[in-house]
Amino acid sequence: MTTTTPPAFPPASVPKRLLSICYDALLLAAVLFLAMAALLIILQGHSPKGGNPLMSGYLLLVSYLFFGWFWTHGGQTLGMRAWKLKLQQADGHALSWQQAGIRFLTALPAWLVTIIGIAEVSSIPLQSHAWLHWLEQLPDGLVLLAGVIWLIMDQRPGNWREKLSGTEVIQLRQRTEVPD
Repeated sequence: MTTTTPPAFPPASVPKRLLSICYDALLLAAVLFLAMAALLIILQGHSPKGGNPLMSGYLLLVSYLFFGWFWTHGGQTLGMRAWKLKLQQADGHALSWQQAGIRFLTALPAWLVTIIGIAEVSSIPLQSHAWLHWLEQLPDGLVLLAGVIWLIMDQRPGNWREKLSGTEVIQLRQRTEVPD
C-alpha cells in the first residue's frame, strides 16, 4: 500500500486567483497612471499619439517590472498577499526574472482579448488599430466573454502557463494561534 504525503501547501483556487487579479489590476492601473505622468513630464507635456508602439512598449515594460519585481521578491503581489496566495517555482524556490517573463508573456493573449472585449462593450473605438476592425463585426460581448473564459481557464492549477514557466500558485495557510 502506497501512501502519499499531502503537499505542504495546496494549489490556489480559481476564485481566489481571480480576486487577486482584480486587486492587482487596480494597483497596476495606478502604477500605469504614474508611469504616464512621468512620461508627460519627460516629454514636457506633449502627449504621445495613441497606438504609438513605443508608448505601448513602455507601458508593457512598466507592467512587467511591476509584476516581475513582486514575483521575484517574495512571490506575492499585493493582491496575492491579501488573498494569501504565493507564486513560486515548482520546487518551492523564488522565481527568476526569466520565469517571471515567461509567465507575464504567456498571460498577454488572454488579457489582450479581454481588454478588447471591454473596449467593444464600452463602445470605445478601436480605430487606432486598423487590424482590429474585424472584431467590431462580432456580436457585442462575444470577445469579452471569450477573454473572460480564457482568463478563468488560465487560472486552473497546473495550467499551460505554469508548466511552461515551471511555477505554481499556492494557497498559504492561515496562522493558527497556539493557546497559552
